[in-house]
Amino acid sequence: SDAYGVAILHKLGRNPYAAADAQRKLQAQGGGGGGFFSSHPASSKRIKAATEAADKITKK
Repeated sequence: SDAYGVAILHKLGRNPYAAADAQRKLQAQGGGGGGFFSSHPASSKRIKAATEAADKITKK
């Protein structure tokens, strides 16, 4: 899940918001709407979930 990826980024000392940033870049390039990503939630939902997970983990 995206929250797990955010937790791993944080644990490794990386920017936990990078997951949401990557989703924004994919969305801007037209990714996430079908094909390989068709089994994944919409990019906007993943961006929101990743941002909320990063907010939660950085406020501990």
